[in-house]
Amino acid sequence: MIKPRKYQKEVVQKVIGAYEDGYTNVLIDAPTGFGKSIVNYVIAKWFTMNMGSVFYTTPQVSLLNQIESDPILDIAVIKGRSNYVCLADKSKSCATGPCMTKKNYVCVEECIYKRKKYDAMYHTIAAMSFAYLIYDRYVPEGLGFDDRELLIVDEGDDLENWAIEFGSFKFRTKNRFNDIDDVIVWAKAAYKKVCGVIKEIEEKDELSRDDLRDLNKLIKYKIKLTTFINKVSEDKRNWVFTSDGKRLIVKPVNAGQIIEELIWSRGEYRLVSSATIIDRVMFCRTTGLDANDTVMIKVPHTFPVENRKVYYMPICKMTKDVREDNYNKIAKVVAKIVKENEGYNGIVHCNSYELKEGICRELDWMNIKYISHNSVDRNDKFKEWIRDGGVFIGVGFERGVDLRYDMCRYVVITKVPYPDLNDIRVDELLNNRKAWNWYRYQAIKNLVQACGRGVRAEDDWCKTYILDESFGFLFRYKSQFPSWFVEAVEVVEDDN
Repeated sequence: MIKPRKYQKEVVQKVIGAYEDGYTNVLIDAPTGFGKSIVNYVIAKWFTMNMGSVFYTTPQVSLLNQIESDPILDIAVIKGRSNYVCLADKSKSCATGPCMTKKNYVCVEECIYKRKKYDAMYHTIAAMSFAYLIYDRYVPEGLGFDDRELLIVDEGDDLENWAIEFGSFKFRTKNRFNDIDDVIVWAKAAYKKVCGVIKEIEEKDELSRDDLRDLNKLIKYKIKLTTFINKVSEDKRNWVFTSDGKRLIVKPVNAGQIIEELIWSRGEYRLVSSATIIDRVMFCRTTGLDANDTVMIKVPHTFPVENRKVYYMPICKMTKDVREDNYNKIAKVVAKIVKENEGYNGIVHCNSYELKEGICRELDWMNIKYISHNSVDRNDKFKEWIRDGGVFIGVGFERGVDLRYDMCRYVVITKVPYPDLNDIRVDELLNNRKAWNWYRYQAIKNLVQACGRGVRAEDDWCKTYILDESFGFLFRYKSQFPSWFVEAVEVVEDDN
């Protein structure tokens, strides 16, 4: 028997009521600690008894692990082949076992992966990652999943960025491109070549490790090229590109078209939950949902505000034009915060490697001990910090990390996480389409996510410090922030 937390019962009733009233899409905007996964599950169970079967999807494999280990949740989880041990050769995974490398191989063992997939296919609630849901449609491997009546997206606030990343592609090519029509011609030729190489590899009697790696890479490119060729014919203006005679980069501008084909089409009804959906109309606009057919349910915060304080310390701006001159100022305050919180673990968020390296150089001069990472060892270094404690200075840890209790007692935001202006898609949206509301929306979502890493339970606490002066400008749009975030902000002038 699941004992509901505060607001959970009311939210379940509102969601079910919305579907009964004829709405197709429901958004749950609820802060950390509300228990979104349990609410999603209760709604899924109601759906299976009244309307049909359910997909439960998430961009985070870690969330699938939590679902799989929770004895309360009657959900069949399926992950990619690499997550399961091959019983025919226990030194390998189901992604590299003999059935994947030897032509016409007949396995006498019961395959764990196939059993898990079979269980998920015939369970009324099947959980998987976005990537798995897409590969199930585009990469045939026997029976696949049929579409279902309800599609649940847990932690769906970053769906737009995920879809843009999935819909984008890079290729090394010496070709020059004058317009998107040139790119289309090239992409169709590249697609045929990729399909040809895939066929050559698959026809080998036995595949090496390099063959498997190349095959997986080529299959990803095939899906990306298929998506581009199919969608660009509908709207050429929705695609931007850059090429320099060495490399071609292609990106979609509006993620909605990509999400509709790859995600939304798998469910007749949709339920999306996150702590940072924030704005119903903007979320629908950026993900391709019909705002008129969408209801959003906002949930108040249940944690004491004094346990989740956000201290704004306007030290200096960290925009690209002045950043180099301000590394020392930011690093001095970071060092001060570290010393004031001696004995506690903390994380310092940087939204670029350039910013991280600049701050770390200054901290080295100040003899401040810390753990940091590069693009290769980021996960290993993060695990090292979780094990050993201290202060971690990282890039790209604003989402998907659960730093409860003593794992993290202070969070430092060194720069407001606006989208990267050097990105061709961001440049198109701002300079050509003047999408300033979108730009602020992304910054607010990213900032609130970063601030929420350290307070994960009602009796938990963590202090957050924002040092970038640009927050002062962004916070002028208070109405666009969650009210529970606004109530936690306190301005603090540094005395240095």
